[in-house]
Amino acid sequence: MKYKSCEFLRHAIMFWTNEIDYCCHSGIRFFEFYKIKNSYNGETLDWDLLMRERKTQLQNMKEGNPSIFCKDCQYYEEKDWDDWEPYINFIIISHWTHCNSNCIYCNLDKKTKMKPYNFMPILKDMKEKNILKFDGRLSFGGGEPTLLKEFDKIMDFFYKNNIASVQINSSGIKFSKSIEKYISQENTRLTISPDSSDANTYKTIKRVNKFNDVWKNIKKYAKAQKNNEYGVSTKFILLPFEFGVYSNASKEQIKNWLILSKESMVNSVIMDIESHWYAHYKNKLDKNHPIIELYQYFEQEAKKLDLHIEYYAVGELIKSLLNQ
Repeated sequence: MKYKSCEFLRHAIMFWTNEIDYCCHSGIRFFEFYKIKNSYNGETLDWDLLMRERKTQLQNMKEGNPSIFCKDCQYYEEKDWDDWEPYINFIIISHWTHCNSNCIYCNLDKKTKMKPYNFMPILKDMKEKNILKFDGRLSFGGGEPTLLKEFDKIMDFFYKNNIASVQINSSGIKFSKSIEKYISQENTRLTISPDSSDANTYKTIKRVNKFNDVWKNIKKYAKAQKNNEYGVSTKFILLPFEFGVYSNASKEQIKNWLILSKESMVNSVIMDIESHWYAHYKNKLDKNHPIIELYQYFEQEAKKLDLHIEYYAVGELIKSLLNQ
């Protein structure tokens, strides 16, 4: 049957620092997430209740009454959907804030250094109750995942259960033997965001002096990816001119980042844009905007270097303007 629904609302879950959410995409537009449960700190969950609540939300969506968090979302789409079954196959782990970088655009409260709740008991409970399927995706948000005490155990758990896809977002500052171990598998993606092409710009944006360490680790990961051609990606989060001294919005920065990526044996590059800027200026964007010109330049230079091009959610929305 053809109707409007969303894959995230059907089968995804995001564990945040003190709550559980359906996904992270509403944060781009509303600066808060579509919540499943408030005030959560690792307690055993009543999955039957949560699935009944999810079924109600899906029925409302099917009848044309989606949550405000879903309305006008790019992932709320009309197509022939299969009958819904109560399981999770897309899990986003983002229940800690500790990080070894201090990005100017990050809104996580890293100063409080909230102690993350234990995650392995949650995963074991989900598996025992047949809630968790492994034909989908595991994604690490953060904080920095390589600083998470359970990171290696979580990775081993999912790979032993033959997870279909893994996305790791890392600062690249700390080298992880676990990532090195699994990055050669074709279902594994690692994204590192230098957001710059020189040490000074990196330090200005990241507020740590780790530019050389990050590119050294990028090279090591890229070497370990072997036949997993797009296993390692570098990402450039564009900080437009309104960021003043923190802006990296120049053709020179973009071109030299792409060259560094190529020299580091990286085959895949991602362009994104700071999400709060996008939320504020999206109605002022058109194909003649200077930011759109930088996106065009990025595609042009990446193609010259035979680099695979990708976009994240906001970047995908920007990209759509290139075709107008």
